[in-house]
Amino acid sequence: MPATRPNESSRRVKVLTAIGSLNRGGAETWLLNMVSRIDKRRFQMDVLVDSDGPEAYTQAFLKAGCRILHCPGYRRPWQYFANLRRLYAEHGPYDILHSHVHYYSGVVLASGRWMNIPVRIAHMHPAVDLKPSSWKRTIYRELMFASLRRNTTHLLAPSQTSLHAAIKQVRYSTLPGKIVYNSIDLADYEKQVNRDEVRRRLGLPLDVPLITYVARFCGHKNHEQLLRVAGRLNSGGTVAHFAFAGSHGEQLEPLKERCSLRADISMLIGLEDITDLLMASDVFVFPSLEEGFGIVALEAQAAGLPVIASAFETIREACAPSHRELMFAPNNDEACLSQLRRILESTGLRERLSMDGRRWVKGFSVEASLSSLVEVYESALAGDTVRSGERSDRAGEGFLRRSSYGSSFLR
Repeated sequence: MPATRPNESSRRVKVLTAIGSLNRGGAETWLLNMVSRIDKRRFQMDVLVDSDGPEAYTQAFLKAGCRILHCPGYRRPWQYFANLRRLYAEHGPYDILHSHVHYYSGVVLASGRWMNIPVRIAHMHPAVDLKPSSWKRTIYRELMFASLRRNTTHLLAPSQTSLHAAIKQVRYSTLPGKIVYNSIDLADYEKQVNRDEVRRRLGLPLDVPLITYVARFCGHKNHEQLLRVAGRLNSGGTVAHFAFAGSHGEQLEPLKERCSLRADISMLIGLEDITDLLMASDVFVFPSLEEGFGIVALEAQAAGLPVIASAFETIREACAPSHRELMFAPNNDEACLSQLRRILESTGLRERLSMDGRRWVKGFSVEASLSSLVEVYESALAGDTVRSGERSDRAGEGFLRRSSYGSSFLR
């Protein structure tokens, strides 16, 4: 399928960003904020996706001036490489290849090196492998780690924990990396909303506290725990109502079926804007079993909500110090219930946490994140050292000239 093009512009730094999809999600929302605000006179941002149809953010990326390049073949690396080479011939050359597809960045960046893209960025999000372990998965990881070590010129992560995990897993020896924190648009949370009106519109009850969770409907997001917690909290009658908001995931249909049998849980699918829901809620519970950072914790705090979250270091980095006291061991229902009851029973505690959270998120603005990203791009283009002892007028070119690199891009 041919790429979708906006109006062509004069020569700028061309950045090709590979991401899994343009559905709603933490990395996708962050990327949309970046491409919408980056200086278009300096940077042309194109997006590379595996999917071949319109998704939730497709029109927003087009409106931001991106070309959307459809590159099928994700499960067949040789086909993916052939398609990417064709797209590169049509739309390149590119100065920067920025990949967000976790371990598969080994394929993406190896392809980029074969095409002589000088700056090749691996942006590693999850701190662990989200796929079940098997001998095939182990071989795949090792192949990808070898390719990442060989083909990455710059390493980024959304948190200190994720950065350290990536360096350890991939075994980067001379690539220290940099943190570019995920961010939110604080202006979205400066509005006032009528809580009752929002709840009526969304079909949510008005007379009990609203506990919200925003996440993709997939296993590691751990909606299963909230089903248990809601049942225990409301076992003697409805104490609070739970809202699950998301747009996609392999658990979508099973959860819909189970929640349809529950009066204390609502599923809100495909909301274009979650800010109204968050600002009409009372508590945010975040039981995820894996996060690269936990941007929804920032969104919840910006809306003034106390955040009760799984005690992972990546999520801890997103939470104000007072909210960290509410964290619970992963899948510990009793601890989660205890913190939830504590918050629901104390108006003063909720107000204090609300103020703390709103102050905390000011350090994670879109503007701050964009400044960090542009600094990475500018430094890379200026030829900053990316591996010990290597430097060139244009990052990566000297490394390419000194290397013999054939068409076997997973070598």
